[in-house]
Amino acid sequence: MIDLKCKCGKCEFNENCNCRANTIKITGTSRCATYTPSADRSKAEFSDEISQPLVRPSVEVLCEAKCLFNKSGKCLANGISILREDNSAECGTYLPK
Repeated sequence: MIDLKCKCGKCEFNENCNCRANTIKITGTSRCATYTPSADRSKAEFSDEISQPLVRPSVEVLCEAKCLFNKSGKCLANGISILREDNSAECGTYLPK
């Protein structure tokens, strides 16, 4: 994945808008199943206005959604954004087929 931005600052895997998980799984409803609320209550939300280096450029994104970028269960988009949605996270790059 060339460009992966995560806007879920309070996720266990988020580090300055970069996801540290080995694999990200997007469900059939475009929800990020990898999202795990951080147990660290002091963990802050960081803005992505400051350019961040790619921490994990080789992270695998598995996808079950009926999305234009889903090819055989893997996301082939050049980049994705994961957005916060109440107490969960959603793929902001999702485009229905």
